[in-house]
Amino acid sequence: MRSSRLWLPVVLVSVAGCVDDPPAPVISNLAVVMRWEADNRRVVEVSIIDPDIPCTDVEEGYLGESAVKCQSTPWRFEVDGISGRPTPVTCWSAYDGLFGHVSKRCEGGKGSVSLAESDREEVTIVATTDIDETVIVVPGVRRAYAFVQESGFDRGGPGVVRVDELMLQQEVFPALYSQPDGSIEHDEAFPGEANRLQLSPYALANGTYDVRVLATARSAPNVTIAVPVEGTLTVGP
Repeated sequence: MRSSRLWLPVVLVSVAGCVDDPPAPVISNLAVVMRWEADNRRVVEVSIIDPDIPCTDVEEGYLGESAVKCQSTPWRFEVDGISGRPTPVTCWSAYDGLFGHVSKRCEGGKGSVSLAESDREEVTIVATTDIDETVIVVPGVRRAYAFVQESGFDRGGPGVVRVDELMLQQEVFPALYSQPDGSIEHDEAFPGEANRLQLSPYALANGTYDVRVLATARSAPNVTIAVPVEGTLTVGP
């Protein structure tokens, strides 16, 4: 069979390792981040920490080198049996270009799923490739945590509540106040000192209210959970 060749000014140099035989991503070091959605559902994001795959080849041309794009084989994960579709790990090789050296960079290796309702408090995450498997069990996700009121909201300063069982993130959280007529007043809970929250529901009349804060907390070095924190707050003198 006759073949034709087209000679171009850019020549690919040994890119078979990135194209014909892509490597599997390393899934032994994963981060898990749970967050609240607008409708009070929870989403679980699973990502590879510092994603990386071998990628050392370059393209050479008249103006010097340029990066080669490398992509891993697919990987998979399940959260309590619900499958996620994470992105592969993609890297661009280091090269010496027209303006100097450019370092290797990588991205991808993440995906998310909605957290399913279940009677089990813990969440089990199973990540797999064709050659490896990592299992992470996160306890205490599907349960409510309590706060203790230290001072009520008297309109001269915020009410202060303390959460003893969690290491809260330093963020502003949604706060939901149950009113006598069954409606919900939406407000915010602000981070305070030493695992405390500050509550200032100016729209509420004087009284005692059940409060549900949609919080996030650090559960382990690379795990953040989204959990409800509940208690009562006194509004008024």
